[in-house]
Amino acid sequence: MAKSKVNPMDKFIDKTSDVIQAPFVTEQLIKSELIILPELRDLIPPLAEDESKQLEENILKYGIKDPLSVWETTAVEVLSGLDADSESHELFIDYDNDATVYILFDGHNRYGIAKDKALDFKINKMSFAGISDVKDYMINYQLGRRNLTPEQISYLRGLRYNQLKQAGKGQSVKTKANVAAQLAEEYNVSPRTVIREGEYAEGMDKLSPELKKDVLSGKTKIAKQEVKALKSAKVDVPIDSMEGVRQLLKEQEEFEDKEADEKVDSIVDSIFGNNSESNSATFGNTDDDTNTEVESIVDKDLFEKIDLNDFKDDDQTNEPEILSNVDTDDEENVQPEVAPVSPEELEVSLRELVTGNLTKDVLIEIINKAGDLLSYKS
Repeated sequence: MAKSKVNPMDKFIDKTSDVIQAPFVTEQLIKSELIILPELRDLIPPLAEDESKQLEENILKYGIKDPLSVWETTAVEVLSGLDADSESHELFIDYDNDATVYILFDGHNRYGIAKDKALDFKINKMSFAGISDVKDYMINYQLGRRNLTPEQISYLRGLRYNQLKQAGKGQSVKTKANVAAQLAEEYNVSPRTVIREGEYAEGMDKLSPELKKDVLSGKTKIAKQEVKALKSAKVDVPIDSMEGVRQLLKEQEEFEDKEADEKVDSIVDSIFGNNSESNSATFGNTDDDTNTEVESIVDKDLFEKIDLNDFKDDDQTNEPEILSNVDTDDEENVQPEVAPVSPEELEVSLRELVTGNLTKDVLIEIINKAGDLLSYKS
């Protein structure tokens, strides 16, 4: 990285160290050197079209009343918090590592209007330990200042959880679990809700900025479960349409089904052997040593130890989720309700299977039913 540029503000301070600096002059120099970092500019969901229009009308009528917030730091501090492949490295290519820089982190919409309309504004300087602290502040501040849709609230809380996890990358699973517990207490929800919102935010970030804005504003409807399913999808470019979402979900489901079948086959074959008879060979008909092995593998009292309340979250209901883009006012499009299987019913079914003869077919059924039971936790 070339190191040839020193911030004019640093030169100004150096040459006027014996002179009392006028606040106006200092602020004008800072405003001329503001850096817009895409990682911060794009972190918060953009304003909806009507919100953006209303903001501009208010500014043109009353001016920019609230100061824009600026992170005063050094070039090396910002660079140390960027991903290795971030294009933002180019913004600092001409700066010395210890050069003072000013990063705008709150007020991007107002700044854009000010530049477009040649309007003046005030600034508020703040200090942070690093870029992860800036992001955490931005997200939490947004959660407290705007009238947000339920989708925006879930996204921002999930985004904050993911940011804090990323900041603690390499730490223990227990430490990461404490992050969920900490945020759960702060927002008065369950840790599972925080974790699911993290998955929701990961899925939402697979969408293009325009589609994300439409979904978070409520203009485009998509079920949270569908968004969460996108988190593990591999995409080369952001998804920019609902057709693209549905196609990707279909491919993802087919892949997961195939992967699940392969895992079941692998587990069964590892226990029974590839050449065993599926309907005749049972642990119950083998010698005592094998029966002892079975008892060590299958704890017949397993389900006595399960607290079924752990499978229920504060925002979980037994009502089936409405599919995306279904107009509920159109009776022809509304699907009939299907009574969901309760975890209690699954427990009884599993108990009967575990205490019976464990054939290969029965084991497959146990694996599938156990997966259904565990799905209550996701």
